Amino acid sequence: HVGGRAVVVSAGGDGTTRVWDPLREELLGTPIHRHRGPVRAVALGRLQRRDVIVSAGNDGAVQIWDLGQARPLGDALTGHIGPVRAVALGEAGPQEMVVSGGNDGTVRIWDTPGARPASRRLAGHTGTVNGIVVGRIEDEEVVVSGSDDGTVRIWDSPTGRPHCAPLTSPAGDVKAVAVGRVGDRDVVVA
Repeated sequence: HVGGRAVVVSAGGDGTTRVWDPLREELLGTPIHRHRGPVRAVALGRLQRRDVIVSAGNDGAVQIWDLGQARPLGDALTGHIGPVRAVALGEAGPQEMVVSGGNDGTVRIWDTPGARPASRRLAGHTGTVNGIVVGRIEDEEVVVSGSDDGTVRIWDSPTGRPHCAPLTSPAGDVKAVAVGRVGDRDVVVA
């Protein structure tokens, strides 16, 4: 929901990100076009008290968009080598962050949105990072990432250090991850 209104955000091979009103089945505004090549990931949330979209694509860039103004917030976030496949938004205490993962096997935590935010590069995966989420485990803020290398890694989001040893998927490559609470237990789903 954005401003009390339900929205759906989509992105595609034409390099655009679109915002839809699902109840009226119509496009809101004009498509946002800033990536060179296909957009591979989008996330919707709030940063700096604004409704934002985070998009990422084959061009290796992560872009934060002010949803109300349909304009970018600062320059594109760059640092990945190759396509970016996953993005998420979250908080570590009072600190807002954007998290991304890509073909280079790294996870990046972008500390503050804006013109030139600092990033932390988390290395450990040996394959493409396909899924990423920000959540809580045992009352600690974490980033969870899943990769083609068959591992799920849990990182302490304030420090970027591993929260525990990598989890190995018996099914092989990991395409998506989620973190949540089931009953009285914190769980990671991959």
